[in-house]
Order: sequence, then structure tokens, then C-alpha cells
Amino acid sequence: MDFLNQVLSFQEPSKITENHLLLCSNIFENRIVLPLPLPHTENVLPFTKFAGTEHYDSNIILAGCYIIRSSNLVYSAATELRNECYIGQSTHLGHRVKTHAKKGDFTTRLFIESLKNQGIVELCIVPEDMIIPNGLSRKQFITLLEQYLIVRLGPAVNKKLLATPGIM
Repeated sequence: MDFLNQVLSFQEPSKITENHLLLCSNIFENRIVLPLPLPHTENVLPFTKFAGTEHYDSNIILAGCYIIRSSNLVYSAATELRNECYIGQSTHLGHRVKTHAKKGDFTTRLFIESLKNQGIVELCIVPEDMIIPNGLSRKQFITLLEQYLIVRLGPAVNKKLLATPGIM
């Protein structure tokens, strides 16, 4: 917790507590897994029905974090799920994931292409009515959730992007 409080040093007053981390763990354990909605595939409709259209006037707007990875990776307790994946956050998951799926985000384009048609997206949703424990705003909590996932999963793609000059 001390590490996360130092790293995230929010401008607004904040305090990450054990309750926040337990909530992050619970959200991750209850994530929703869907095929990556690549354009012109049968995966677009199920994703849209769940996460909404990419438009901000969508009837469904979900906030939280997403993990994009290959569906044919073998999970291992020894590696604590560390593998080729990308983790991000958004206040509109339907829009953000579809931007990646359309290869419209230059930071992840090569990774998405490498998945071919085997990509999945895992949605870690922070419902609008979720009560965030005292100490963090909703926006701060979503940022904490993203950092929690990065620490837990060690996403190789995020690390590659950070090491690439001119990216981020």
C-alpha cells in the first residue's frame, strides 16, 4: 500500500487502504471475459450488447479497466498470469476497447495484429453505484485498479511501450 500511495501520489487528497486493494482483487476475480471485438467479426455484437457502442450517447457506458490478451495463452500459478497482455483504463470501456480492436491506437496496433483472431478482452468493471471506500474518489480508484492489475499481472506490452522512445 505504501508503494502504491507513493507511486500514484494523486493531486487531490487520497489514501489507499487495504479495503481498496480488497475491492480491486474482488473486481479482478469477477472480471468479464469476451472475445476481442475486431471489426467485421461475429465478436462485435456480443461485446456491444455488453459494453455498449463506441458512442458517448450509448445506453450502456461502463467504467473500469481492461486486459487485452491472447485466448490461447496457458495460465500458470508459477508465473502469476504474467504474459503478453495490455492493461488500460477508461470511463467508457465500449469505446476504448473498440479503438484498440480497430487498431486505431498506434501504441497497441502491432500487439493487436499479433493476436490475429485469438484476442480476448477481460473487463474489470467499476459500476456507477459501487461504493468506493473512503480515501479515494471514483476516478482515483479506477487508476488504482489499473495499477493493481499492472503489478499483479506484469503486462509485457505495457512494459514495452514504456521502454519505447517517443511513446507516452
